[in-house]
Amino acid sequence: MQGTNWKAPPILDSPSERRRMRGRSYDLFYDGSRLRIVSFRTPRAVYWISNTLTNTLTNRQMLAIARSLTRLGS
Repeated sequence: MQGTNWKAPPILDSPSERRRMRGRSYDLFYDGSRLRIVSFRTPRAVYWISNTLTNTLTNRQMLAIARSLTRLGS
């Protein structure tokens, strides 16, 4: 997982799709049929997870990892 308080990092330009899950909006970035990046925004920052160099993680695994991310202490 990576994050920045930069509101518009270039790596997150032009998502392939936006999906709402469990009350949070996610931007999805595909490489062919495989998810390459899943990102979400908070009022203060943007966070994202990246697939492996060989896209080893499945789309389901990528979404599960993204949904599991919470603030420390939550």
